[in-house]
Amino acid sequence: MSLKKSIKKFKNCNYFKINIYFCLFFKMPAFTQSRNPLKFSFYLYILAVISTFTGCNTGAKLLKEGDNEFRSANYFPAIEKYKLAQEKLTKDPNIPFKIAESFRLANKIFDSETYYQDADARGCKMNSLPFYYGMSLKTNGKYDEAAQQFKNYVSQADDPDLKSAAAFEIANLNEIKKLAEKNTRNKIKNFSAINTSASEFCPVLIKTGLIFSSSRGENNPTFLTDGSKFTDLYRVTIENDGNVSNPEPVGSPINTPNAHEATTAISLDGKTMLFTRSNTGIKDDGVETNIYETKLEFEEWTAPAKLAINGDTTWESSPAFSLDNNTLYFSSNREGGFGGLDLYKATKVNGEWGNVQNLGSTINTSGNEVFPVFGHDGTLYFSSDRHVGLGNLDIFYSKPDGNTFSKPLNMGPPINSPFDDFHLVMDELETKGYFSSNRAGGSGDDDIYEVELVPLTFGVDGLVFEVLPETKDTVPVTSARVRLIKEATQIDEFITKEDGKFSFELSQESDFEIIGTKTAYFTKTQTVTTKGLTQSTKILVKILLELEKIDTTKYYKVDNIYYDYDKADIRVDAAAQLERVDNKNPGLIQILKENPGISIELHSHTDSRGTDEYNNDLSQRRAESAVNFISIRKIDKKRMKPKGFGESKPLIPNAETAIEHQINRRTEFKVFAIDPTKEYQYEGPTGQSSDAPKKQEPAKNEKTQLTKPEPVVPPQKQVSLIEKKPVEPIKTTPLSPTKTAKKDSVSKKPVLVSPTQTQPAPITPAPVEKTNPTPAPANAITPPVTPPAKTPEPVQTEPAPTPVPMSPQDTTETEIKDEEIKSETTPPDPTAPVTTEKSDTVKPIKIEKPVTTPTEPDTTKKKDDSDDDW
Repeated sequence: MSLKKSIKKFKNCNYFKINIYFCLFFKMPAFTQSRNPLKFSFYLYILAVISTFTGCNTGAKLLKEGDNEFRSANYFPAIEKYKLAQEKLTKDPNIPFKIAESFRLANKIFDSETYYQDADARGCKMNSLPFYYGMSLKTNGKYDEAAQQFKNYVSQADDPDLKSAAAFEIANLNEIKKLAEKNTRNKIKNFSAINTSASEFCPVLIKTGLIFSSSRGENNPTFLTDGSKFTDLYRVTIENDGNVSNPEPVGSPINTPNAHEATTAISLDGKTMLFTRSNTGIKDDGVETNIYETKLEFEEWTAPAKLAINGDTTWESSPAFSLDNNTLYFSSNREGGFGGLDLYKATKVNGEWGNVQNLGSTINTSGNEVFPVFGHDGTLYFSSDRHVGLGNLDIFYSKPDGNTFSKPLNMGPPINSPFDDFHLVMDELETKGYFSSNRAGGSGDDDIYEVELVPLTFGVDGLVFEVLPETKDTVPVTSARVRLIKEATQIDEFITKEDGKFSFELSQESDFEIIGTKTAYFTKTQTVTTKGLTQSTKILVKILLELEKIDTTKYYKVDNIYYDYDKADIRVDAAAQLERVDNKNPGLIQILKENPGISIELHSHTDSRGTDEYNNDLSQRRAESAVNFISIRKIDKKRMKPKGFGESKPLIPNAETAIEHQINRRTEFKVFAIDPTKEYQYEGPTGQSSDAPKKQEPAKNEKTQLTKPEPVVPPQKQVSLIEKKPVEPIKTTPLSPTKTAKKDSVSKKPVLVSPTQTQPAPITPAPVEKTNPTPAPANAITPPVTPPAKTPEPVQTEPAPTPVPMSPQDTTETEIKDEEIKSETTPPDPTAPVTTEKSDTVKPIKIEKPVTTPTEPDTTKKKDDSDDDW
């Protein structure tokens, strides 16, 4: 047997090691007293070899034991083994990485930063190191350093989902820094009366005080995942004077000695309690987190029963009742969600909770959404680690919006921090409450904090003025009526004095319309919002409300009302201009609605090409068509007089160029009467007030339907997130309900949603028939005609005037007018209310500029060629 094999065989033998040490120890005096230096050197060499063999063996054994604990999700025992192994195997670069990962998976990522840093310095080659190192830096508020690590990871990533997550963090770090600098004026303080060195979290308000979760039970077994004791539910009484009783366990049958009980929900009558129980040991893999229900009968809680909505292999936790107790909200990692843990809702079906529905992508993300709680005003509070936040879990709030919820907003500091902040519960006035956090400076791991929400007050100051047409001077408007509108309801009013100034107080998170009116002036509307404003005590928004005095001798131009060749029908693009809702440049329908006291003449003009008789008839039909179109949109037809002037009133006499003819072709209106007794009643941004009658339907013989393409919604594709593990294979155990959101230890990983863009289907134009022109009904509406693939040659009735070469000035005018002629966006449906809001996900299909093809002319008379290009 060779010397190498002999050493390998005996180096792990304890008897061998004991004998070696025994011999060396008792022979020590002889060696030290020997005058032969060679013998002494040999002794030291043998001792070093034996020590090396022994140290390496101990380090390798500890490392293996640490890996075994890691695989079992016993992260705190794994950390101890890894630290001891690192003392022996000082050059192994992977050991500090494994320590860091253990801290991260034990939901203590803030403690992992130094170990990720050590692993990076030692040259650890784990591909995911920069990503998780960046996450630990972000958790500790080191945003710039975190951004650099995320960039390092993106440059060499082999996991597309982690790469997407890193790109998300890079894109949002600037927003996070801005968020960290905001001052919401909210006040918090540690609820030290109940916090201990253990964990206290997830408080729920009851009539006498609080029910909360805690790991303070000294006799409870230790949960090896994070090193804490198993959690139970406790209750505490809070007196009116603020005195707090000693917390007491809720007791049996809710609390059990060998499982976690946490995250409760109490019904309005206090007779039903929902809570989460996990890690009972029933399942071999330890993945067991379910919602239980218990009833209060004869002053005793009944034996808890597991709800039917719990899955056999899924994670259900964080129950919360809706305000009416008819809907249950909870967090789950069931299939079909958007990421790791999503928020769901369930309703009662035959006495059992069922009909489970995901809350959708507005609330849920590719990360984790957990700890839903409802405020008394219907506000949904919840925590997320993927909506833009300061660190791990941040608290967000969302307002009810019909059957869904509004876009979540971050509560901001000091409620949120770079650490885990979760489970905010508010009192009936929505001014005081409690939440949980494991931020630095607390009494233990998770602590309960008191919070006082100091409401922000907002105001708007404005000025009503007019610009004198003669001097262009700006002068205040006296006795103007300024109204403040919220949700189609007037909530305040102000009559201006000599200085024209007005002022209103505004509520939080709201949109407002400010409307200025005065007899003989056009109504003016401006919008203002307080949504997203969180910093100032009083926000003053300067509003300049310019009123234009009505001039009954003036002609007001209606922009971009074009017609097809020899047609009087209202085209789609013309309808869009008539129905345009824009407070700065309103369409004619908006002007008539906002000024119900005015009556107008609607004038239509052609250019000089064509006979006088024909152009007079065509312009009259076009004016009547516009009046009919407007009248079916709830504008009294008696307020409008259509008049066609043909070519009799050109703006440019003797027009020769195309642009000059275009200027002469126009639609105008003139106010001929003002009724001061009629006042504008606000109908909301869509033109439909909450108490207004339903939209008037057009007569059956009137063509009012305009054709437009439907918007295309790009589908979303889910991509599973696969995490690289330092040790393979790793079988993980879920955390207790203490950190249901912090589920890095759960085998199912978050899913990153990767939206895919789809191209809209091509639009096939309807064929254009060549027919002799027959005047269409004055109220008919047709879409712009699209030419066929091969454009036919135009039929000429008589030679057109020879175009005059354009000067540079003419070219500039042509470019300007072309902007008026082009229809760049999809026109709205004229039968539906028009809004100015834009959707983040629904994009209308773009329609090119309307083009028509000349039709066969009637040989009995000349045609107006004014619109054959449009």
